[in-house]
Amino acid sequence: MKNALVAVIIFIIACVICGIFFLIGDKYGVEHMTIVRATPTQLAQTMLQDEFYSTYRENTILTTGEIKSVSRVGNGIIVTFPTASQYQAHCRFTSPNSNLREGKVITVMTEGASAARQSTAVMLEDCVIVP
Repeated sequence: MKNALVAVIIFIIACVICGIFFLIGDKYGVEHMTIVRATPTQLAQTMLQDEFYSTYRENTILTTGEIKSVSRVGNGIIVTFPTASQYQAHCRFTSPNSNLREGKVITVMTEGASAARQSTAVMLEDCVIVP
């Protein structure tokens, strides 16, 4: 009986400690949450210069650009934005959107940490159009 009581007390203390660590981490995440505006050229250049993740990793990115091309890939759509860089900026949409067409100017939101380096472009994942 005494061993069971000790085990329950240890379990309760462990739960309290885990809860404290969770709240500290949550507080850090909320305090450091930022939204950054960047052009497609800036996003492409920072990925080309290997500075993308140090610059945008902990940020939500808003970017506005004119659609250069629209491609359907699997269940998603990839939009390419023109840039003034040798590197391109692509944005992957996982939900179908019939309003995406060449020449249209859109603003999209995405998480910096989910971006992927490609051989000729930065791929912004899970993009969402901001009205």
